[in-house]
Amino acid sequence: MISVACVPGAMPCATFATTEEPTGDPNADPNRDLDGDGTADECEGAGAGSRCDVFTQKCTLPYAARQVRTIPWYVAGDTSLFDPTNWATVEWDLALKTAVQTARLVECRKTGGSNCDQTYPMWKGQQDDNDEGVRIARDVDTCHRTQGWDAQACTDLASSEAAAVAGERGGADSSSTLAIVVTDTLEKIVKVNPAFTRITGFAMEEVLGSDPRGKVISLEHDLAFFTRVGDTLRTKGRWEGEVTGLRRSGESFPAWLSMTTVSE
Repeated sequence: MISVACVPGAMPCATFATTEEPTGDPNADPNRDLDGDGTADECEGAGAGSRCDVFTQKCTLPYAARQVRTIPWYVAGDTSLFDPTNWATVEWDLALKTAVQTARLVECRKTGGSNCDQTYPMWKGQQDDNDEGVRIARDVDTCHRTQGWDAQACTDLASSEAAAVAGERGGADSSSTLAIVVTDTLEKIVKVNPAFTRITGFAMEEVLGSDPRGKVISLEHDLAFFTRVGDTLRTKGRWEGEVTGLRRSGESFPAWLSMTTVSE
């Protein structure tokens, strides 16, 4: 499945009239967002979350407004697939669906939408969640092939398998699912939960008293990045965004980080 950005009567952007003339700067960014509402200023009329495609010089259709259409893959003759090919097909299909859902979720958050996590639910874990998603998708795909693409039994199967995984982990927002790190006022780690150890490989005693930066968060993020995060925490009490995490093995991985200040 893919998300198709069709914009009837597309709104122009990255042109002299929309970029240079109003700003007086020939090098102005067509995707400037001076009001910080998550939408390019030149594309406000296209809907919340619209950005300027500088190559076509047109504003994009917001992800939430895009229609998802199925791209069929026709297999001639024997409909069975070589097993590795079958797995690859399922994983690619899941990757596309995940990309669509993640884009909508991030757009909702950036534009200040309400109930974003409920409207566009998306897993918050790491590779283990992806593996579970692929396993469930494979089971559901097999169900569709044998019972029909509109079979309710397959929808029920997806729901029951997802509920089983959530039950094993204590629920979608359980501390057994999400890695949790507690730091003190000096930004030193004072406590982590079992999920943190499972995801990063670090035992609690290996990180106690450490600064998360450079230990479990990559220093590829510069000082300016950490300064912005700190300023946001001090003024708003919360920050979230994507960072590059570090495992005990030295492997890096993308992680969605939510930080909240707690007052005693």
